[in-house]
Amino acid sequence: MRAHIHRITLAAAFVAAGGAAAPGYAQTVGQDVATATVAANVVEFSLPTLPPRRVAVDDRVQFGGQVRTGALSANVNRFDDGTMINIGANAAVGIDRFVYAPASGTGEMTVNLARGAMRFVTGKMQAKSYGVRTPFAIIGVRGTVFVLGHDAAGGSTVVVETGSVTFANTAGAAVVVPAGFASTISGPNDPPSPPAPASPAQQAVVAALNVALATVAPPALTMPTTAQAIAGNAAAAAAASAAAPAMSTTADFGGDGDY
Repeated sequence: MRAHIHRITLAAAFVAAGGAAAPGYAQTVGQDVATATVAANVVEFSLPTLPPRRVAVDDRVQFGGQVRTGALSANVNRFDDGTMINIGANAAVGIDRFVYAPASGTGEMTVNLARGAMRFVTGKMQAKSYGVRTPFAIIGVRGTVFVLGHDAAGGSTVVVETGSVTFANTAGAAVVVPAGFASTISGPNDPPSPPAPASPAQQAVVAALNVALATVAPPALTMPTTAQAIAGNAAAAAAASAAAPAMSTTADFGGDGDY
């Protein structure tokens, strides 16, 4: 597949944090926006003015806060528009914006993956309503399921399962990544790699999330671990999930909220 790297404005790549709120659903820091459906081992949530608190299943999480997971931990949140975010171990995900009008199904959502890996499944709003960013990348969503990982050493990697995403660096250089393909941005000023079937390093991002989610039930929460599975080999994905070892060790952040 021939890659076309082009420049886009940041506003076109993701839903900006500013702008008018959708009518019928005001945006206020601390407002409930999602429910935790999985909270395995150490999952904490914090708001800017409050100390971190542990998250349990059925707890609500709020706009303006950040979810952080410890070692051998996993978290799944269902947002009020139906968006699902599965978060692996040692991750930090901020809820930068969430505005949703249930009556019309309109709104905006932006989340920020500071570290770790997550799986993002869009909800009821239009695809262009969603935006995701990392320290190195900005993702424009196109009706999509994708896995995103970030660490300072390895950069930001996206692996797309269904639909497609626009994957841009902070300077605006972007590629369109279709289903079954992956791309990596190694640094904030580096261009995204040409979309291609996931390399072993890119597969490792998905595999790490799969292992984390294999600690919880139901098994359907686990992820494909190979490019072949991402492309649609459901049997291979199920076998990989079943083979992933369960983890039972419980970690602790020490209660100081500093990870």
